[in-house]
Parts: sequence; C-alpha cells; structure tokens
Amino acid sequence: MKYFSFVTLLFFASISHGQIAHEQDSLIGNPLAIENLFYFTKTMDLPLDVVQIGDSHIQPGVMAAPLGKLLKSSFGNGGYGMAYPYQLANTNGHSSYKTSSNASWKPYKVTSKNPNQPIGISGYSLFTNQLNAYIDYSFDSLQTPAIHFVTIFHSSNLDSNYHYSVESKTGIKSEFLPNESTPFKSVFFFEKPVLKFRITHLRLYKIQTTSVIQGVYVRSNKSGAVVSSIGVNGATFNQYNHAEDFRKHIESLAPDIVILSLGTNEAFQGTSFSDSTFREEVRGMIQLLSGLEHPPLIVLTTPPGVSISEKVRKKFVYQPNPLVPRIRKVQIELCETYNLYVYDLYTCMGGAGGMRAWSKLGLTDSRQIHLSMQGYTLAGESMAKTFAHHLTQLKKP
Repeated sequence: MKYFSFVTLLFFASISHGQIAHEQDSLIGNPLAIENLFYFTKTMDLPLDVVQIGDSHIQPGVMAAPLGKLLKSSFGNGGYGMAYPYQLANTNGHSSYKTSSNASWKPYKVTSKNPNQPIGISGYSLFTNQLNAYIDYSFDSLQTPAIHFVTIFHSSNLDSNYHYSVESKTGIKSEFLPNESTPFKSVFFFEKPVLKFRITHLRLYKIQTTSVIQGVYVRSNKSGAVVSSIGVNGATFNQYNHAEDFRKHIESLAPDIVILSLGTNEAFQGTSFSDSTFREEVRGMIQLLSGLEHPPLIVLTTPPGVSISEKVRKKFVYQPNPLVPRIRKVQIELCETYNLYVYDLYTCMGGAGGMRAWSKLGLTDSRQIHLSMQGYTLAGESMAKTFAHHLTQLKKP
C-alpha cells in the first residue's frame, strides 16, 4: 500500500479459542488527517461524532461498541447517538434501549425497490396514521449516559404530522429548540438528564393525518465522543445513495468520521455483479459525503470473507464467496485514489478462508455469513485497535 506497511501481529481471543485473526496496527491511509482531527478535538474540547453505516453486520450495534468505548475513554462520553426504534419496525436492533408504542407502525426500509415513504439517515422509516401515537424510550443506565438532547428526524410531507412534544417518564417536558430544528428534524433539550422519555405527536393542522419517523438521535450535554451505529439488513451502497432524505440528514448531523461497512450484499449478486458498476456505486457514496457542507473523514471497511453454499449429496458445502476479493480490490483502489482510510476486515479475519476458520471456533452462524455476537465483538475490538494507534500519536501538527 502507498501510505501504509502492514505490521502483522497475531492476536488471541480472551475466550481461549486461540489464533483467529491477523491484527492491523493502524488505519490504511495518510495518518495526518485523522491525527489532526483527534488533536484539535482534544485540545479544543470539541465534540467528536462518528457514524458507522452498514448492513446486517452493523444493525445490532455490536461491532461499533469497542470503538465507542475507546473514543469515549479518550474524549469523554458525549452520549449514545442514533437510537432507531427497531422493535417497532419488527427487526433486530440494539440492546442498550427498548422502545414501545400505543400505535401500530408500518416499517419501510432502504432495501425496498419503491418504498412508499421517504427513507432517511437510519435506512428505515416508520409510518402511522393513528393521530394519538406516541413512542416510549427506555435506555439501560449501565450502557448509556444521561440524555439531555433528543433529535427526531422526520418526514416533512404536507400531510405528515411533524410536530412533537418530548417529556420524561416522570412528566418533565423538554424544551423545543427552534434554532436547532429544521422542517425535517426537531431538537429538544432536557435541563435535567433523563433515561426514559416519550415522543408524542402533536396534530396542529387538520391536514396532518400521518406521521413518519426516520430516526432518533440522543446525546448528553457534554462535548465528548458519540459513536452511532446505523445498519439495515440487506443494504448496499447504491440503496443508501438513492435514499430520498439520507443526504440532508447526514449533512444535518455533520459527523466528523463516517465508517462505511458495506459490500457483503453486493457479494451475493452472483453473475449480475459488475466491478465497474460497483466502483461507481462506491464512488457515488464517496462523492455524496465529500460534497457535504462539512465533509467527514471517510473510512471504508472491507467485508468479511463470507461463504456461499452448494448442495452436494444432500448436504450443504460452504465455500469462500469469490466476489468478496473483487469487492475488496475495488474498495482499496478507490481509497488510494481519493486518499481515504481503510480497515481491512477481510484480511484481518484471515482472507478467503477466514469465515471457515471462525466458524470452527463457533464465531459465525451456520451459513458462515454472519458472525456471532462474540465474533462481532472481536471484529469490533480489532477495528478499534486501528484507531487506537492514531490516538497514541496525538501531538501538535
């Protein structure tokens, strides 16, 4: 690599499974940009917002947790970040909070060919036409710092109910912040910290007959690090590129670092996969993020070496997916072209035979496509260590 020479170290799982991966000692790419960002953030006591965007590997939020722990220990704990109500969308989500509602909601997601509702920053939208709808949030105090700010990303369609009130479970109302809000997001502030709150829809006009929630983001009143995990089962680069409200939401959030963890689902496109088409789709996301008013540092993670199956004598045999190395090659080339960062998960997990090796250690599912929660934690710890290297280099540029 042009900007990086690998130091290949072996790391061992604390669960005594023995050798499972090779460790990458830092992010591939020019270190100065990220080290400058870390230096000025720490020196000026600024907030640090990091967003990891991906597919089913990212949706549970487990892989981002070690990075969150690392950055919060260095910069302070700024809060939880993106907290989509996955339970109301009838899909798997984060374990740090629970959501419930008095209304039924219809989910739409970025993977739909023609979703009837606009998709935004979370890759999901929730729709209801029940005018008295509310959503209750309850955060785990052991995993989440106290919440002061609640931002609701929502549709601003003419008939959509985009007026809200937010109050704690004890009845303390938050303050609506009009100067921080826009037609597609509403920001609220609790003077005293909370861990449980209710979002209630307010119908101010008769024409407002529906409600569309596209994301909920929470943070404390401290300026520390926030690491958000945004994942959608089955998602691809191209689907996020075409999500109607994704760009304006991510621009509004203005993250300092965006980690793109996509590519696995493209590896299952079979003979329809095209290297040139994929290159343009990844380039489209890079250009989208680079064109924001405050462009973030971009980190691409290569996908794990997932397996494909074939039936042999009534049994399924799993082989390395041949498209993953091609996907990795395109990503690495684009990062060199645009001077972006790479965390090479594919290589760190052992390359083409990595998923098979991890499967033997009980760290993947039976199809060797997804990792276990323990596996995602190990992968997340490996990624966090590549960021940790740059934290040790903090000095005046």
